[in-house]
Amino acid sequence: MASPLPFILENLVIEHSVSPMKIGTDALLLGAYPKKIFSGANCLDIGSGCGIITLMTARLNPEGRYTCVDIDEGATAECNHNIHFNGMSEYCRAVCCDITRFGEAYSFDVIFSNPPFFDSKVKPQKKDLLVAKHQELLSFTDLAKAVNRLLSKSGFFYIILPGKEAVEFEKIASSFSIHPVGKLFMSSFKGSGVIREITVYQKAVISEIVNSEHLFLYRSGMRNDWSEEYRQMLRKFKKFD
Repeated sequence: MASPLPFILENLVIEHSVSPMKIGTDALLLGAYPKKIFSGANCLDIGSGCGIITLMTARLNPEGRYTCVDIDEGATAECNHNIHFNGMSEYCRAVCCDITRFGEAYSFDVIFSNPPFFDSKVKPQKKDLLVAKHQELLSFTDLAKAVNRLLSKSGFFYIILPGKEAVEFEKIASSFSIHPVGKLFMSSFKGSGVIREITVYQKAVISEIVNSEHLFLYRSGMRNDWSEEYRQMLRKFKKFD
């Protein structure tokens, strides 16, 4: 069901009623995750949807230049609206395109993605949800190929995935000489299993020691009882009681 209300952060108002994928914790975490963006850096958001990850990243790093790419026309239009409404048109843009066919005259210094990861046999009947959530039109292999083609030699690629899918993507990425240099494991509580992983990749860099951290989202089983680490990560975007 479409959400009729915009998603409001401290310094952003984001419409997401049209985009098939609504805003969730994954997007917030990847949007707030610190990225190596320098002045004039070309940044690419693959499967951008309403644009929340780019908007959060650009709010923290306005010195970069951002391109949002999504295959869904409605999501692209909504993303462009959000870019304009939040006053970021000078350094952000949205393009409707299949990333496997997307090409630019330059490479990107930073790429990030919250990609579709479901690969189940039971799939939604609605085409927009099929594209947004399942590897129907963007397989992990196609994504790795696109990153290999578009990422600069010294660039960084950031991706968020569930634990099992993160392992699967890492194996595929390595076949394209894209290797992890950092990981943030995320669990609901201390002692619980990993539910998400943000992995940072570089091309042709094989690190013997991959820097890793662990984030626990909640202090307890109570609703919205966020951990202090989660609060610190989102402190520039959300006020916590």
